[in-house]
Amino acid sequence: MTRSNEYHAAHRAIVVIRPVRLSPRLVVVGVVLAAIVLGWVGAGFANIIGDDCDEPVSVEVAAAPSIAPAVSRMAAGVPPDTGGGCFRLTVTGTGSADVVARLAAPDGAIPHAWIPESTWWLRRAGSAAGAGRGVPATGTTVASSPVVLAVTGQVAAEFVPPGPPLGWQALLDPDEDARPLGLPDPTGDPVGLSGVLEIRRIAGQSDSPGPDNAEMLRRLSRIAAPAGADLLSRVGGDAPDSLQGAVVSEQEALGYNARGDAEPLVPVYPDLSTPGLDHPFVVLPGAGDVPRAVAERLRSALVDDGAGALAAVGLRTAAGTPVRDGTAVVAPAPLPSSATVDTALRGWAGVNLSARLLNVIDVSGSMAGRAGRGQTRLSATVAAGGRLIGLLRDTTEVSVWRFASELDGERDHQEVLPLVPLRERRGDVFAALAGLRTVPGARTGLNDTTLAAYRQARGVWKAGRLNLVLIATDGRDNDPNGVGLGEVMSKLAALQDPQRPLPLIFFGIGPDVDAQALQAMSAATGGRTFLSPDGNGVEDLFFQALDFLVQQWPQ
Repeated sequence: MTRSNEYHAAHRAIVVIRPVRLSPRLVVVGVVLAAIVLGWVGAGFANIIGDDCDEPVSVEVAAAPSIAPAVSRMAAGVPPDTGGGCFRLTVTGTGSADVVARLAAPDGAIPHAWIPESTWWLRRAGSAAGAGRGVPATGTTVASSPVVLAVTGQVAAEFVPPGPPLGWQALLDPDEDARPLGLPDPTGDPVGLSGVLEIRRIAGQSDSPGPDNAEMLRRLSRIAAPAGADLLSRVGGDAPDSLQGAVVSEQEALGYNARGDAEPLVPVYPDLSTPGLDHPFVVLPGAGDVPRAVAERLRSALVDDGAGALAAVGLRTAAGTPVRDGTAVVAPAPLPSSATVDTALRGWAGVNLSARLLNVIDVSGSMAGRAGRGQTRLSATVAAGGRLIGLLRDTTEVSVWRFASELDGERDHQEVLPLVPLRERRGDVFAALAGLRTVPGARTGLNDTTLAAYRQARGVWKAGRLNLVLIATDGRDNDPNGVGLGEVMSKLAALQDPQRPLPLIFFGIGPDVDAQALQAMSAATGGRTFLSPDGNGVEDLFFQALDFLVQQWPQ
Protein backbone atom coordinates (compact mmCIF):
# COMPACT_ATOMS: atom_id res chain seq x y z
CA MET A 1 0.00 0.00 0.00
CA THR A 2 1.43 3.43 -0.96
CA ARG A 3 1.89 6.27 1.51
CA SER A 4 -1.16 7.99 -0.02
CA ASN A 5 -3.39 4.94 0.25
CA GLU A 6 -2.22 4.19 3.80
CA TYR A 7 -3.08 7.69 4.92
CA HIS A 8 -6.54 7.79 3.41
CA ALA A 9 -7.42 4.26 4.44
CA ALA A 10 -7.31 5.54 7.98
CA HIS A 11 -9.64 8.44 7.06
CA ARG A 12 -12.73 8.63 4.91
CA ALA A 13 -12.66 7.78 1.24
CA ILE A 14 -11.52 10.58 -1.09
CA VAL A 15 -14.40 12.62 -2.41
CA VAL A 16 -13.51 14.45 -5.62
CA ILE A 17 -15.34 17.77 -5.79
CA ARG A 18 -15.23 20.73 -8.14
CA PRO A 19 -14.87 24.09 -6.45
CA VAL A 20 -17.96 26.28 -6.66
CA ARG A 21 -17.70 30.02 -6.15
CA LEU A 22 -20.24 30.99 -3.52
CA SER A 23 -21.26 34.46 -2.45
CA PRO A 24 -19.70 35.52 0.85
CA ARG A 25 -23.07 35.48 2.60
CA LEU A 26 -23.87 31.94 1.49
CA VAL A 27 -20.43 30.79 2.52
CA VAL A 28 -20.73 32.35 5.97
CA VAL A 29 -24.15 30.82 6.60
CA GLY A 30 -23.29 27.47 5.01
CA VAL A 31 -19.60 26.70 5.31
CA VAL A 32 -19.04 28.37 8.68
CA LEU A 33 -21.84 26.32 10.20
CA ALA A 34 -20.52 23.12 8.68
CA ALA A 35 -16.92 23.87 9.61
CA ILE A 36 -17.33 25.40 13.03
CA VAL A 37 -20.63 24.26 14.54
CA LEU A 38 -20.78 20.73 13.15
CA GLY A 39 -17.07 20.09 12.60
CA TRP A 40 -15.51 19.79 9.15
CA VAL A 41 -13.67 16.49 9.28
CA GLY A 42 -12.96 14.06 6.46
CA ALA A 43 -11.78 14.51 2.87
CA GLY A 44 -12.68 17.95 1.59
CA PHE A 45 -10.99 18.39 -1.78
CA ALA A 46 -9.12 16.20 -4.20
CA ASN A 47 -8.23 17.23 -7.73
CA ILE A 48 -5.72 16.41 -10.45
CA ILE A 49 -3.79 19.40 -11.77
CA GLY A 50 -1.48 19.32 -14.77
CA ASP A 51 -1.14 17.83 -18.25
CA ASP A 52 0.63 14.47 -18.00
CA CYS A 53 -1.76 12.60 -15.71
CA ASP A 54 -0.96 8.94 -16.29
CA GLU A 55 0.81 8.79 -12.91
CA PRO A 56 -0.04 11.92 -10.87
CA VAL A 57 2.11 12.58 -7.82
CA SER A 58 0.04 12.48 -4.64
CA VAL A 59 0.22 15.58 -2.43
CA GLU A 60 -1.71 15.35 0.82
CA VAL A 61 -2.48 18.27 3.14
CA ALA A 62 -4.11 17.80 6.54
CA ALA A 63 -5.87 20.96 7.68
CA ALA A 64 -7.62 21.70 10.97
CA PRO A 65 -11.41 21.82 10.61
CA SER A 66 -11.36 25.56 11.30
CA ILE A 67 -9.46 26.27 8.09
CA ALA A 68 -10.01 23.20 5.89
CA PRO A 69 -12.86 24.66 3.76
CA ALA A 70 -10.75 27.73 2.90
CA VAL A 71 -7.70 25.60 2.10
CA SER A 72 -9.82 23.40 -0.17
CA ARG A 73 -11.07 26.47 -2.01
CA MET A 74 -7.52 27.78 -2.53
CA ALA A 75 -6.22 24.35 -3.53
CA ALA A 76 -8.32 24.48 -6.69
CA GLY A 77 -6.22 27.36 -7.95
CA VAL A 78 -2.75 25.99 -7.28
CA PRO A 79 -0.95 26.23 -10.62
CA PRO A 80 0.76 23.23 -12.22
CA ASP A 81 4.53 22.92 -12.26
CA THR A 82 5.97 24.81 -15.22
CA GLY A 83 8.20 21.81 -15.83
CA GLY A 84 5.25 19.65 -16.83
CA GLY A 85 3.74 16.59 -15.16
CA CYS A 86 0.78 16.60 -12.83
CA PHE A 87 -0.13 16.03 -9.22
CA ARG A 88 -3.15 15.01 -7.23
CA LEU A 89 -3.69 17.55 -4.43
CA THR A 90 -5.85 16.36 -1.56
CA VAL A 91 -6.94 18.52 1.36
CA THR A 92 -8.33 16.58 4.28
CA GLY A 93 -10.07 18.10 7.28
CA THR A 94 -8.34 16.40 10.21
CA GLY A 95 -8.40 17.10 13.93
CA SER A 96 -4.99 18.27 15.10
CA ALA A 97 -4.90 15.74 17.93
CA ASP A 98 -5.30 13.00 15.33
CA VAL A 99 -2.30 14.25 13.37
CA VAL A 100 -0.24 14.41 16.58
CA ALA A 101 -1.16 10.79 17.29
CA ARG A 102 -0.08 9.73 13.80
CA LEU A 103 3.20 11.55 14.12
CA ALA A 104 3.82 9.82 17.45
CA ALA A 105 3.36 6.38 15.87
CA PRO A 106 6.79 5.13 14.69
CA ASP A 107 5.52 3.84 11.35
CA GLY A 108 2.28 5.77 11.00
CA ALA A 109 1.45 7.27 7.59
CA ILE A 110 1.40 11.05 7.67
CA PRO A 111 0.41 13.80 5.22
CA HIS A 112 2.96 15.87 3.35
CA ALA A 113 1.82 19.18 4.86
CA TRP A 114 -0.15 20.15 7.93
CA ILE A 115 -2.09 23.24 9.06
CA PRO A 116 -3.13 22.95 12.73
CA GLU A 117 -5.02 25.71 14.52
CA SER A 118 -2.06 26.74 16.62
CA THR A 119 1.71 26.53 16.94
CA TRP A 120 0.94 24.82 20.25
CA TRP A 121 0.03 21.69 18.30
CA LEU A 122 3.44 21.73 16.60
CA ARG A 123 5.10 21.77 20.00
CA ARG A 124 2.97 18.89 21.19
CA ALA A 125 3.70 16.95 18.02
CA GLY A 126 7.43 17.55 18.36
CA SER A 127 7.36 16.33 21.94
CA ALA A 128 5.21 13.31 21.17
CA ALA A 129 7.07 12.29 18.01
CA GLY A 130 10.59 12.78 19.34
CA ALA A 131 13.60 13.94 17.41
CA GLY A 132 13.29 11.12 14.89
CA ARG A 133 10.28 12.64 13.14
CA GLY A 134 11.78 16.13 12.95
CA VAL A 135 8.45 17.96 13.24
CA PRO A 136 9.04 21.71 12.76
CA ALA A 137 8.59 23.76 15.93
CA THR A 138 7.14 26.70 13.98
CA GLY A 139 5.49 27.28 10.64
CA THR A 140 4.23 30.03 8.37
CA THR A 141 1.06 31.66 9.70
CA VAL A 142 -1.54 31.54 6.92
CA ALA A 143 -4.61 32.64 8.93
CA SER A 144 -5.48 33.86 12.40
CA SER A 145 -8.34 34.11 14.83
CA PRO A 146 -8.15 35.93 18.17
CA VAL A 147 -9.45 34.21 21.27
CA VAL A 148 -12.40 36.09 22.79
CA LEU A 149 -14.63 35.88 25.82
CA ALA A 150 -18.02 35.84 24.08
CA VAL A 151 -20.81 37.00 26.39
CA THR A 152 -24.52 37.53 26.04
CA GLY A 153 -25.88 40.96 25.20
CA GLN A 154 -27.46 41.12 28.64
CA VAL A 155 -24.05 40.79 30.30
CA ALA A 156 -22.45 43.32 27.95
CA ALA A 157 -25.21 45.83 28.75
CA GLU A 158 -24.18 45.81 32.43
CA PHE A 159 -20.90 47.52 31.59
CA VAL A 160 -21.95 51.06 30.79
CA PRO A 161 -20.44 54.33 32.05
CA PRO A 162 -19.67 55.23 34.76
CA GLY A 163 -19.05 51.56 35.55
CA PRO A 164 -15.92 49.60 34.57
CA PRO A 165 -15.33 49.05 30.85
CA LEU A 166 -16.32 45.72 29.37
CA GLY A 167 -13.21 43.53 29.47
CA TRP A 168 -11.86 40.21 30.67
CA GLN A 169 -10.65 41.73 33.93
CA ALA A 170 -14.10 43.08 34.82
CA LEU A 171 -15.84 39.86 33.78
CA LEU A 172 -13.48 37.66 35.80
CA ASP A 173 -12.83 39.98 38.76
CA PRO A 174 -12.03 37.60 41.66
CA ASP A 175 -13.58 40.06 44.12
CA GLU A 176 -16.97 40.00 42.37
CA ASP A 177 -19.63 37.31 42.33
CA ALA A 178 -18.65 34.54 39.95
CA ARG A 179 -20.40 34.57 36.59
CA PRO A 180 -21.14 31.24 34.89
CA LEU A 181 -18.48 31.43 32.16
CA GLY A 182 -17.02 28.46 30.33
CA LEU A 183 -13.49 27.59 29.24
CA PRO A 184 -12.28 24.80 26.94
CA ASP A 185 -9.87 22.43 28.67
CA PRO A 186 -6.48 24.16 28.23
CA THR A 187 -4.61 20.86 28.35
CA GLY A 188 -6.22 19.79 25.07
CA ASP A 189 -7.40 22.95 23.34
CA PRO A 190 -5.22 25.95 22.37
CA VAL A 191 -8.22 28.27 22.82
CA GLY A 192 -8.39 27.24 26.47
CA LEU A 193 -4.63 27.70 26.79
CA SER A 194 -4.93 31.26 25.48
CA GLY A 195 -7.64 31.90 28.05
CA VAL A 196 -5.39 30.65 30.84
CA LEU A 197 -2.53 32.85 29.62
CA GLU A 198 -4.76 35.94 29.60
CA ILE A 199 -6.00 35.16 33.11
CA ARG A 200 -2.41 34.80 34.29
CA ARG A 201 -1.58 38.18 32.74
CA ILE A 202 -4.53 39.82 34.50
CA ALA A 203 -3.62 38.25 37.85
CA GLY A 204 -0.03 39.41 37.43
CA GLN A 205 -1.20 43.02 37.71
CA SER A 206 -2.81 42.49 41.13
CA ASP A 207 -1.35 42.60 44.62
CA SER A 208 -1.94 38.84 44.99
CA PRO A 209 -1.08 37.30 41.62
CA GLY A 210 -0.96 33.67 42.75
CA PRO A 211 -4.23 33.64 44.68
CA ASP A 212 -6.09 35.75 42.09
CA ASN A 213 -4.89 33.52 39.26
CA ALA A 214 -6.03 30.43 41.15
CA GLU A 215 -9.38 32.03 42.03
CA MET A 216 -10.22 32.86 38.41
CA LEU A 217 -9.04 29.48 37.13
CA ARG A 218 -11.01 27.63 39.79
CA ARG A 219 -14.19 29.41 38.78
CA LEU A 220 -13.75 28.43 35.15
CA SER A 221 -12.56 24.89 35.93
CA ARG A 222 -16.01 24.07 37.26
CA ILE A 223 -17.47 24.66 33.79
CA ALA A 224 -14.60 23.39 31.64
CA ALA A 225 -15.46 21.39 28.53
CA PRO A 226 -13.42 19.61 25.86
CA ALA A 227 -14.14 22.24 23.18
CA GLY A 228 -15.75 25.61 22.58
CA ALA A 229 -18.70 24.12 20.69
CA ASP A 230 -19.67 22.22 23.85
CA LEU A 231 -19.80 25.50 25.75
CA LEU A 232 -21.59 27.57 23.09
CA SER A 233 -24.50 25.13 23.17
CA ARG A 234 -25.07 26.18 26.79
CA VAL A 235 -24.79 29.96 26.43
CA GLY A 236 -28.00 31.88 27.13
CA GLY A 237 -31.35 30.55 28.19
CA ASP A 238 -32.77 29.67 31.59
CA ALA A 239 -31.51 26.10 32.03
CA PRO A 240 -29.74 25.40 35.36
CA ASP A 241 -26.46 24.77 33.56
CA SER A 242 -26.73 27.73 31.17
CA LEU A 243 -23.75 30.06 30.75
CA GLN A 244 -23.45 33.81 30.36
CA GLY A 245 -20.44 33.45 28.09
CA ALA A 246 -17.52 31.29 27.06
CA VAL A 247 -13.91 31.54 25.93
CA VAL A 248 -13.92 30.65 22.24
CA SER A 249 -12.19 31.71 19.06
CA GLU A 250 -13.49 34.76 17.25
CA GLN A 251 -14.29 32.42 14.38
CA GLU A 252 -16.52 30.28 16.62
CA ALA A 253 -18.31 33.38 17.91
CA LEU A 254 -18.94 34.60 14.36
CA GLY A 255 -20.24 31.18 13.38
CA TYR A 256 -22.58 31.12 16.38
CA ASN A 257 -23.95 34.57 15.52
CA ALA A 258 -24.34 33.69 11.83
CA ARG A 259 -26.79 30.92 12.69
CA GLY A 260 -29.41 33.54 13.53
CA ASP A 261 -31.35 31.26 15.87
CA ALA A 262 -30.08 32.75 19.13
CA GLU A 263 -29.24 36.13 20.62
CA PRO A 264 -25.90 37.27 19.15
CA LEU A 265 -22.91 37.11 21.46
CA VAL A 266 -20.60 40.04 22.11
CA PRO A 267 -16.92 39.14 21.64
CA VAL A 268 -14.65 40.66 24.30
CA TYR A 269 -11.02 40.75 23.18
CA PRO A 270 -8.05 40.11 25.49
CA ASP A 271 -4.79 42.04 25.62
CA LEU A 272 -2.95 42.16 22.30
CA SER A 273 -0.08 40.20 23.86
CA THR A 274 -2.29 37.15 24.40
CA PRO A 275 -1.85 34.57 21.63
CA GLY A 276 -4.79 33.43 19.57
CA LEU A 277 -4.98 30.81 16.82
CA ASP A 278 -2.20 31.32 14.26
CA HIS A 279 -2.78 28.37 11.85
CA PRO A 280 0.87 27.57 11.01
CA PHE A 281 1.56 25.85 7.68
CA VAL A 282 4.37 23.28 7.80
CA VAL A 283 5.77 20.74 5.38
CA LEU A 284 6.34 17.53 7.31
CA PRO A 285 9.47 15.38 7.20
CA GLY A 286 9.63 12.86 4.42
CA ALA A 287 7.86 14.95 1.78
CA GLY A 288 9.53 14.55 -1.60
CA ASP A 289 10.53 17.34 -3.94
CA VAL A 290 7.22 17.51 -5.83
CA PRO A 291 4.94 17.41 -2.76
CA ARG A 292 7.14 20.00 -1.07
CA ALA A 293 7.00 22.31 -4.08
CA VAL A 294 3.22 21.94 -4.43
CA ALA A 295 2.69 22.50 -0.71
CA GLU A 296 4.79 25.66 -0.83
CA ARG A 297 2.71 26.99 -3.75
CA LEU A 298 -0.45 26.33 -1.74
CA ARG A 299 1.08 28.11 1.23
CA SER A 300 1.93 31.14 -0.90
CA ALA A 301 -1.60 31.19 -2.33
CA LEU A 302 -3.10 31.25 1.17
CA VAL A 303 -0.81 34.07 2.34
CA ASP A 304 -0.99 36.20 -0.81
CA ASP A 305 -4.49 35.60 -2.16
CA GLY A 306 -6.45 33.78 0.55
CA ALA A 307 -8.11 36.74 2.29
CA GLY A 308 -11.49 36.17 0.65
CA ALA A 309 -11.55 32.42 1.24
CA LEU A 310 -10.46 32.90 4.85
CA ALA A 311 -13.00 35.65 5.56
CA ALA A 312 -15.72 33.43 4.14
CA VAL A 313 -15.14 30.96 6.97
CA GLY A 314 -14.67 33.61 9.65
CA LEU A 315 -10.86 33.70 9.74
CA ARG A 316 -8.53 36.68 9.59
CA THR A 317 -5.45 36.83 7.43
CA ALA A 318 -1.98 36.17 8.79
CA ALA A 319 -1.68 39.91 9.44
CA GLY A 320 -4.90 39.97 11.48
CA THR A 321 -7.10 41.80 8.97
CA PRO A 322 -10.62 41.85 10.46
CA VAL A 323 -13.41 39.71 9.07
CA ARG A 324 -16.13 42.26 9.75
CA ASP A 325 -16.30 46.03 9.56
CA GLY A 326 -15.64 48.01 12.72
CA THR A 327 -13.23 45.48 14.18
CA ALA A 328 -9.60 46.40 14.73
CA VAL A 329 -6.64 44.64 13.18
CA VAL A 330 -5.34 42.03 15.63
CA ALA A 331 -1.96 40.70 14.57
CA PRO A 332 -1.45 37.22 16.05
CA ALA A 333 0.81 37.38 19.10
CA PRO A 334 3.50 34.70 19.33
CA LEU A 335 2.99 31.76 21.64
CA PRO A 336 5.15 32.30 24.74
CA SER A 337 8.00 29.98 25.64
CA SER A 338 7.36 26.38 26.60
CA ALA A 339 8.39 27.22 30.16
CA THR A 340 5.76 29.95 30.38
CA VAL A 341 3.09 27.67 28.92
CA ASP A 342 4.03 24.89 31.34
CA THR A 343 3.82 27.29 34.29
CA ALA A 344 0.37 28.46 33.19
CA LEU A 345 -0.87 24.90 32.82
CA ARG A 346 0.50 23.96 36.23
CA GLY A 347 -1.70 26.70 37.66
CA TRP A 348 -4.68 25.05 35.97
CA ALA A 349 -3.66 21.62 37.25
CA GLY A 350 -3.25 23.03 40.75
CA VAL A 351 -6.88 24.06 41.07
CA ASN A 352 -7.98 20.68 39.74
CA LEU A 353 -6.00 18.52 42.13
CA SER A 354 -7.61 15.93 44.35
CA ALA A 355 -5.59 15.89 47.57
CA ARG A 356 -5.50 14.33 51.01
CA LEU A 357 -4.21 17.15 53.17
CA LEU A 358 -3.18 17.38 56.84
CA ASN A 359 -3.07 21.08 57.69
CA VAL A 360 -1.01 21.79 60.84
CA ILE A 361 -0.89 25.35 62.25
CA ASP A 362 1.28 26.83 64.98
CA VAL A 363 -0.74 28.53 67.76
CA SER A 364 2.16 29.31 70.08
CA GLY A 365 2.20 32.75 71.67
CA SER A 366 4.52 34.29 69.08
CA MET A 367 1.92 33.70 66.32
CA ALA A 368 0.15 36.78 67.71
CA GLY A 369 2.98 38.88 66.24
CA ARG A 370 2.22 41.26 63.36
CA ALA A 371 2.37 40.00 59.77
CA GLY A 372 1.44 43.10 57.75
CA ARG A 373 -1.89 44.38 56.39
CA GLY A 374 -3.18 44.64 59.96
CA GLN A 375 -3.00 40.87 60.44
CA THR A 376 -1.31 38.67 62.99
CA ARG A 377 0.83 35.78 61.83
CA LEU A 378 -1.96 33.40 62.80
CA SER A 379 -4.76 35.35 61.12
CA ALA A 380 -2.69 35.71 57.94
CA THR A 381 -2.02 31.96 57.94
CA VAL A 382 -5.68 31.14 58.53
CA ALA A 383 -6.79 33.50 55.75
CA ALA A 384 -4.31 32.02 53.28
CA GLY A 385 -5.24 28.47 54.20
CA GLY A 386 -8.92 29.27 53.90
CA ARG A 387 -8.51 30.73 50.45
CA LEU A 388 -6.56 27.70 49.31
CA ILE A 389 -9.19 25.34 50.74
CA GLY A 390 -11.85 27.29 48.89
CA LEU A 391 -10.18 26.51 45.59
CA LEU A 392 -9.57 22.78 46.05
CA ARG A 393 -11.82 20.23 44.40
CA ASP A 394 -14.73 18.69 46.27
CA THR A 395 -12.96 15.32 46.13
CA THR A 396 -10.15 16.66 48.35
CA GLU A 397 -10.04 15.53 51.99
CA VAL A 398 -8.70 17.80 54.73
CA SER A 399 -7.89 17.53 58.43
CA VAL A 400 -6.81 20.37 60.74
CA TRP A 401 -4.39 20.26 63.66
CA ARG A 402 -3.09 22.99 65.94
CA PHE A 403 0.16 22.81 67.87
CA ALA A 404 2.20 24.59 70.55
CA SER A 405 3.62 23.04 73.71
CA GLU A 406 1.63 20.61 75.87
CA LEU A 407 -1.73 21.42 74.29
CA ASP A 408 -3.21 18.03 75.11
CA GLY A 409 -1.58 16.79 78.27
CA GLU A 410 2.05 16.16 77.35
CA ARG A 411 1.29 16.20 73.63
CA ASP A 412 2.20 19.29 71.64
CA HIS A 413 -0.52 18.84 69.03
CA GLN A 414 -4.28 18.57 69.05
CA GLU A 415 -6.66 17.47 66.32
CA VAL A 416 -9.21 20.19 65.62
CA LEU A 417 -10.99 18.44 62.74
CA PRO A 418 -10.54 14.84 61.56
CA LEU A 419 -10.08 14.00 57.90
CA VAL A 420 -13.27 15.07 56.08
CA PRO A 421 -14.25 15.38 52.38
CA LEU A 422 -14.74 18.93 51.16
CA ARG A 423 -17.83 17.92 49.21
CA GLU A 424 -19.84 17.53 52.42
CA ARG A 425 -17.75 19.37 55.03
CA ARG A 426 -16.06 22.37 53.41
CA GLY A 427 -17.86 24.70 55.80
CA ASP A 428 -16.58 22.70 58.78
CA VAL A 429 -13.01 23.14 57.54
CA PHE A 430 -13.48 26.91 57.27
CA ALA A 431 -14.97 26.97 60.77
CA ALA A 432 -12.08 24.93 62.21
CA LEU A 433 -9.54 27.34 60.76
CA ALA A 434 -11.47 30.42 61.85
CA GLY A 435 -11.69 29.10 65.39
CA LEU A 436 -7.93 28.86 65.94
CA ARG A 437 -6.51 31.15 68.64
CA THR A 438 -2.99 31.69 69.92
CA VAL A 439 -2.03 30.29 73.33
CA PRO A 440 -0.23 33.08 75.25
CA GLY A 441 3.14 31.99 76.57
CA ALA A 442 3.06 28.60 74.82
CA ARG A 443 6.31 27.38 73.27
CA THR A 444 6.76 25.83 69.82
CA GLY A 445 6.68 22.03 70.02
CA LEU A 446 7.65 21.67 66.37
CA ASN A 447 9.70 18.44 66.24
CA ASP A 448 7.25 16.20 68.10
CA THR A 449 4.36 17.62 66.08
CA THR A 450 6.14 17.10 62.77
CA LEU A 451 6.77 13.42 63.50
CA ALA A 452 3.23 12.85 64.78
CA ALA A 453 1.64 14.54 61.75
CA TYR A 454 3.83 12.65 59.30
CA ARG A 455 3.04 9.30 60.92
CA GLN A 456 -0.66 10.12 60.88
CA ALA A 457 -0.61 11.05 57.18
CA ARG A 458 1.43 7.97 56.32
CA GLY A 459 -1.13 5.79 58.07
CA VAL A 460 -4.05 7.15 56.02
CA TRP A 461 -2.17 7.53 52.70
CA LYS A 462 -4.56 7.05 49.77
CA ALA A 463 -3.82 6.20 46.14
CA GLY A 464 -5.14 8.57 43.49
CA ARG A 465 -4.64 11.62 45.70
CA LEU A 466 -1.86 14.09 46.28
CA ASN A 467 -1.08 13.17 49.88
CA LEU A 468 0.78 15.84 51.83
CA VAL A 469 1.38 17.50 55.18
CA LEU A 470 1.40 21.31 55.45
CA ILE A 471 2.93 22.84 58.58
CA ALA A 472 2.90 26.60 59.21
CA THR A 473 5.09 27.98 61.99
CA ASP A 474 6.79 31.20 63.02
CA GLY A 475 9.39 29.70 65.35
CA ARG A 476 11.85 26.93 66.00
CA ASP A 477 11.48 23.92 68.24
CA ASN A 478 12.04 25.05 71.84
CA ASP A 479 10.32 22.25 73.73
CA PRO A 480 12.87 20.99 76.28
CA ASN A 481 11.05 17.65 76.46
CA GLY A 482 10.82 17.15 72.70
CA VAL A 483 12.90 15.01 70.34
CA GLY A 484 15.97 16.48 68.67
CA LEU A 485 16.38 17.23 64.96
CA GLY A 486 18.67 14.24 64.43
CA GLU A 487 16.02 11.84 65.70
CA VAL A 488 13.36 13.51 63.57
CA MET A 489 15.50 13.11 60.46
CA SER A 490 16.18 9.45 61.21
CA LYS A 491 12.52 8.63 61.76
CA LEU A 492 11.37 10.59 58.69
CA ALA A 493 13.86 8.60 56.60
CA ALA A 494 12.44 5.34 57.92
CA LEU A 495 8.92 6.43 56.92
CA GLN A 496 9.74 7.05 53.25
CA ASP A 497 8.16 4.92 50.50
CA PRO A 498 9.03 5.88 46.89
CA GLN A 499 5.84 4.21 45.66
CA ARG A 500 3.71 6.27 48.05
CA PRO A 501 5.05 9.84 48.03
CA LEU A 502 4.17 12.03 51.00
CA PRO A 503 5.80 15.47 50.77
CA LEU A 504 6.17 17.60 53.87
CA ILE A 505 5.68 21.32 53.19
CA PHE A 506 6.76 23.96 55.69
CA PHE A 507 5.73 27.60 55.75
CA GLY A 508 8.22 29.58 57.82
CA ILE A 509 6.72 32.93 58.84
CA GLY A 510 8.77 35.68 60.44
CA PRO A 511 12.46 36.11 61.31
CA ASP A 512 12.72 33.54 64.11
CA VAL A 513 12.26 30.28 62.21
CA ASP A 514 15.09 27.77 61.93
CA ALA A 515 15.20 27.77 58.14
CA GLN A 516 17.93 25.10 57.94
CA ALA A 517 15.98 22.68 60.13
CA LEU A 518 12.76 23.19 58.17
CA GLN A 519 14.55 22.75 54.86
CA ALA A 520 16.26 19.58 56.04
CA MET A 521 13.02 17.97 57.21
CA SER A 522 11.04 18.90 54.09
CA ALA A 523 13.84 17.79 51.74
CA ALA A 524 13.98 14.40 53.46
CA THR A 525 10.40 13.76 52.28
CA GLY A 526 10.67 15.26 48.78
CA GLY A 527 8.90 18.38 49.98
CA ARG A 528 10.00 21.98 50.28
CA THR A 529 10.12 24.93 52.68
CA PHE A 530 8.68 28.35 51.80
CA LEU A 531 9.86 31.33 53.83
CA SER A 532 8.57 34.83 54.57
CA PRO A 533 11.16 36.41 56.89
CA ASP A 534 9.23 39.65 57.27
CA GLY A 535 5.90 37.93 57.82
CA ASN A 536 4.33 39.48 54.72
CA GLY A 537 2.97 37.66 51.67
CA VAL A 538 1.85 34.57 53.59
CA GLU A 539 -0.90 33.96 51.05
CA ASP A 540 1.61 33.86 48.21
CA LEU A 541 3.59 31.17 50.05
CA PHE A 542 0.61 28.81 49.87
CA PHE A 543 0.24 29.28 46.13
CA GLN A 544 3.97 28.92 45.52
CA ALA A 545 3.68 25.59 47.29
CA LEU A 546 0.73 24.60 45.14
CA ASP A 547 2.72 25.35 41.99
CA PHE A 548 5.64 23.31 43.30
CA LEU A 549 3.43 20.33 44.11
CA VAL A 550 1.79 20.31 40.71
CA GLN A 551 5.20 20.40 39.06
CA GLN A 552 6.49 17.49 41.12
CA TRP A 553 3.37 15.33 41.30
CA PRO A 554 1.08 16.07 38.31
CA GLN A 555 -2.36 14.52 38.58
